[in-house]
Amino acid sequence: MPEPISGAQVCPYLRGRRQASPVLMPSDDNHCVLAASIHLPHAQQSRFCLGGRYAACSRYKRQRDRPLPKYVVGVRPAPAPPPVQAPERPTLLWRRSWFRPALLWGLAVVFALLVIMAWRWQEQRTQPRITPRPPLPTIIALPTAEAPTIFDPPSVRPVENSD
Repeated sequence: MPEPISGAQVCPYLRGRRQASPVLMPSDDNHCVLAASIHLPHAQQSRFCLGGRYAACSRYKRQRDRPLPKYVVGVRPAPAPPPVQAPERPTLLWRRSWFRPALLWGLAVVFALLVIMAWRWQEQRTQPRITPRPPLPTIIALPTAEAPTIFDPPSVRPVENSD
């Protein structure tokens, strides 16, 4: 014999066909007020309607935002779940107020540096190549007191022609 089910586990939209309250075990007498004409399978009743997992039922999820149908009498809508508090998280770096201006300034500086580097590179490419030459010898001229001799006297006499 199955164990009895507490009322807190029962879906608020589950009703009996012959009485107002549902049978607390899977039965043909149980029906869903959201879809009154549809037969409710026993497996679905035990899993969702009577098993405490009615929040996972597709009909229950669809009904959350809409009012109850007009033919449903005496059913209170299911209580809304309590709001979930989001944990306190630090603000992300890119969502801080100073990040966007700092990023724009940083990009401007990087762009300016790239332009300067490209200009210097182009300047070096277009300049003529100058090869270093060896240094010229230094001519040292010393002043002398006597006049230099321009020619040395001949050591051999010229040959005379005897014709």
